[in-house]
Amino acid sequence: MKQKIDQLILKITLSLIYRLRTRFDNKKKHYISWAISSPIKSTIYYSLFDNSFDNEHYRILNGKFNFSSNKLSSGVYARTRRNIHRIEKGISASLLVKREMFAKDYIEETVFGVEELLNTKYVNTPFHKWSVDVLNNYFQLVKLDEDLQYLSEKWKIMFNKFNIKDLENVNLHIPYNYSKLPISNIGFSELDSLFKRRHSVRWYNDKKVNVKLIKQAVESSLSSPSACNRQPFEVLYITGQRLNNMKALKLGFEMFSDNIKSFIFIVGDLSSYTEEQDKHLIYIDGGLFAMSLMLSLESLGISSCPINYPDTVGLDDKVQKILDLENYQKGVMLLSVGYANEDSPIPFSAKKELNEIFREIN
Repeated sequence: MKQKIDQLILKITLSLIYRLRTRFDNKKKHYISWAISSPIKSTIYYSLFDNSFDNEHYRILNGKFNFSSNKLSSGVYARTRRNIHRIEKGISASLLVKREMFAKDYIEETVFGVEELLNTKYVNTPFHKWSVDVLNNYFQLVKLDEDLQYLSEKWKIMFNKFNIKDLENVNLHIPYNYSKLPISNIGFSELDSLFKRRHSVRWYNDKKVNVKLIKQAVESSLSSPSACNRQPFEVLYITGQRLNNMKALKLGFEMFSDNIKSFIFIVGDLSSYTEEQDKHLIYIDGGLFAMSLMLSLESLGISSCPINYPDTVGLDDKVQKILDLENYQKGVMLLSVGYANEDSPIPFSAKKELNEIFREIN
């Protein structure tokens, strides 16, 4: 009975909000001056008068729900990836300053998370190897109390159960010295030249881009930094009819639409998080990846253009239908890619000067 009453109250409330939004649609500016005085008033304003954040709330909650309810979601995978990365950061710190204990508040969750992922065969070999080596290193390094002794024994059983020994002879995927990083033959002048070379190209010739080159650029760009190494995105290479369907959305590229032969679409995965504080990480990590990707493509002679993907009402719903996405996925960046027409005009795009954006603060 109580549940039915609650549902009725929610239904009535929702109906009232819809009516308020319709009635006061032309009076938003009047209420903005009232709403800007505090965060709670701003929340009330968007709840009652403006639907601009409805889509974000909807997809964040879907991500949060999928994280907790779907064992095969990237939520469990992302959480365990994050924890493994946190552990290896603790190992790195311990190599410099001896510490007897760290990660005790999430080590159990990590061990059982790795077990769950290995049981479902959800993970690939690189993660398999990385998680195994880091946990082995952890249990060798820390001082074992009663709780950790139990987890250490549990880990040994898992180690034998999943034939993890097959990976023992491969190079260890654990923290290593900075001096062992690969030597780079690229100096500042070469990097600066690549930055200046990369420009947004909007006019492409008819030469088809080999998907192997796209994969090569994507794989290289996966070295981009990501918050706790979760990499909460998917990369879609779009051609054919779905390309035409995406073009029909008219996102500001209509004047050169006929030249576009393929899109790369970076899609954020909000099921990688449980906390609203992390809601912007899909854009941060996706943006870091996108810049690396554009530079990688440029190094392969492939031009690109980042296209505005605004958070307009209904856009993600339309894209979701075209590309068969999930409710917790959200567009981050759309790129047109192809081989530049040699006569393609390139906007000069004068950039801000250093003194406009840089301040030294002591």
